Amino acid sequence: MSTRLETIRAEALFVSDLQCSQPIRPGEVRCVVASTLRRYRVGGCAARLASEFGDHPEIAARRMAWALAAVRAVYPTAPPTTAPDPTVAAATAPDPTVATAIAPNPTVAAATAPDRAALSASSLRLAE
Repeated sequence: MSTRLETIRAEALFVSDLQCSQPIRPGEVRCVVASTLRRYRVGGCAARLASEFGDHPEIAARRMAWALAAVRAVYPTAPPTTAPDPTVAAATAPDPTVATAIAPNPTVAAATAPDRAALSASSLRLAE
């Protein structure tokens, strides 16, 4: 899966003057990507890439595959996400005693049931 930064770098390498057939060094790729981005900016690289795909799709697909492979080989990937800290997870977990205190009390619900019926009857009389 490619990240946005990886895609931007590959687009810059794609529109650069480096050729797929040339042997390239990591430092050269970094230098070319940086100078191409300075020259065309992100939007300019994307526009040139789109134009090339429109003009020569059969060649552009191979060049983009090469550019992505070169970028992935040269630039480090993001470190994997670490597992959550168990002390933080325990501190943010809901307190089970609070959950039971919030749950409806069946004795209160039973005691108020006749009151609701009485209110309904009185409200009917008021409506008449």
